Amino acid sequence: MKQMIREISRELTEHILPFWRGLRDDERGGYISRVDYDLTRHPEAVKGCILNSRILWFFSQAAMQLGDPALLAETGHAYEMLKRMADEMLIARIRPLLLSMADQTWRETFSDHGFSNECERGRGDTKRIWWVQAEAVLGFLNAWQRTGEERYRQAVLTQWAFIRDVLVDRREGSEWYWYVNEDGTPGDRPIVEPWKCPYHNGRMALEVLRRAAAITKEDVQ
Repeated sequence: MKQMIREISRELTEHILPFWRGLRDDERGGYISRVDYDLTRHPEAVKGCILNSRILWFFSQAAMQLGDPALLAETGHAYEMLKRMADEMLIARIRPLLLSMADQTWRETFSDHGFSNECERGRGDTKRIWWVQAEAVLGFLNAWQRTGEERYRQAVLTQWAFIRDVLVDRREGSEWYWYVNEDGTPGDRPIVEPWKCPYHNGRMALEVLRRAAAITKEDVQ
């Protein structure tokens, strides 16, 4: 776990954050919203609300958590208001359903080759999509911290290893692939477009770092 946390910290600070800061568009405002698979940037592309609102969240949370005023200068933040919207009674009713979901996905979808995208009417989509892989880390981390079951702890480490070794695009000037196939070969979807933003992988990294002290303890609280 400690090794994984060090690796995720480097991935966030040396790869994810510099990539998205480099997409700042000082001429048109906001952030460049399309980068093709060949890493061609399109500053003229339409800037959707989903992409830029999630970038807003990403930089504001990173600024608060990392204590970096340069990140705060990138954008404002609206995170505190969102926290006040939590309904504890609703959470209590939903939690058993979430643990059931974690168990089912661990049994049916998860493997050491990542997390399959979806299954509809018996037909599986085995692409390993970037946001699904990032959210699987947090889903299994949540399940481990709630239950203490070793299988979920191992799933977190296995899932991160797949992301680190297969999904992260090591080409100069890139970030993560949109998806890789089941055999690990990358697809050629854009590196940035209205739905491809740092919300999922950035949030995964920030959440792991925020919980670092807790998840490296031998006993789950």
